[in-house]
Amino acid sequence: MINEENKDQDSQQTPLFRKEVLQIKKGNYFGKTLIVTPISFSAWSFGLFFVAVAVILFLYFGEYAKRHEAKGMLVPDKGLITLYASTNGTVIKRFVQQGEEVQKGQLLYLISTEQEAVTEQSLFAQQIELLEKQIEVQKSRIAMYEKNAAGYKDLLKKRYISEPEYQKRQDEYLAAKLALHTFEKDLAQAKGGVDYAIRAPGDGVVSALIAMVGDHVAEEAPLVSIIPKDSVLEGVLFVPTSQVGFVKPGQKVLLKYVAYPYQQFGLYESTINRIDKSILTPQDVRGLPIKMEEGFYRVIVTLQQQTVMAYGKPHPLTAGMLLEGAILGEKRSIWQWVMEPIYSLKGSFKS
Repeated sequence: MINEENKDQDSQQTPLFRKEVLQIKKGNYFGKTLIVTPISFSAWSFGLFFVAVAVILFLYFGEYAKRHEAKGMLVPDKGLITLYASTNGTVIKRFVQQGEEVQKGQLLYLISTEQEAVTEQSLFAQQIELLEKQIEVQKSRIAMYEKNAAGYKDLLKKRYISEPEYQKRQDEYLAAKLALHTFEKDLAQAKGGVDYAIRAPGDGVVSALIAMVGDHVAEEAPLVSIIPKDSVLEGVLFVPTSQVGFVKPGQKVLLKYVAYPYQQFGLYESTINRIDKSILTPQDVRGLPIKMEEGFYRVIVTLQQQTVMAYGKPHPLTAGMLLEGAILGEKRSIWQWVMEPIYSLKGSFKS
């Protein structure tokens, strides 16, 4: 009995599974722990990473050029010739049109200082115009006779023309010279009816006709402007003294012509040619349609083209056109511009 009881106690104390199995089974009632990350979170992480890299690359490799804005206008590179009235008077005749080519000495205006009616003075002007045309005709004839004189002598020697025919040519030549002398004398007398004439001082193109027939002009009043022959237009920018420090020849300038809005017709590139050494004041541009609030320097820029493309066609630029220029200054990477205040502060501490 006792042995059987001992056996029952031993069977109750002996476990069904080995101890190693129980250790493995312990704690596995809930399975393995997994951390599930949403797909959107991963996408946002990669996106922010690439954005950060792109910003860093942009700051490092991206460049920006500082700009200085200035107003100005177009002028001929050889200057603009403006003729003025020498005394008070009345314009009685105008001989040219705007855009017309003129030659040195060509008659432009007749101005009278007398108090006679304009219609009466116009008779003198018409007479003078007719005489000047006749003088030109006679000069052409004389030049032709002088050119052919040697040829007529050779023809006479070779008996291709007769003596009377040769003499006839000589008589025509003398008659032309006599007529020229007469017309010049009549012209001088006709000009006695008016006080003075305005003539072109050189070859060029009439750019502006200020005085019209019948206008009363005061002494030193502008009458006409002429662009010298073979002139090209260049830009003149009025750069304030506060901005001229870093402006130098060779810099690029983007021009906006006021007559051609840049939003529609674009910007036009030019290059700084030279900078005037003397400062100008706002009083120096009182006669111009440009207002300056402080002293400034004239900056001359060379245009890359003398036309503006508008609606598929080139339109020529004209003297006096207003413009605005953006002078492209020093070019740096963007991170250098961002760090500039720190560099400036560091430099001030050192000084």
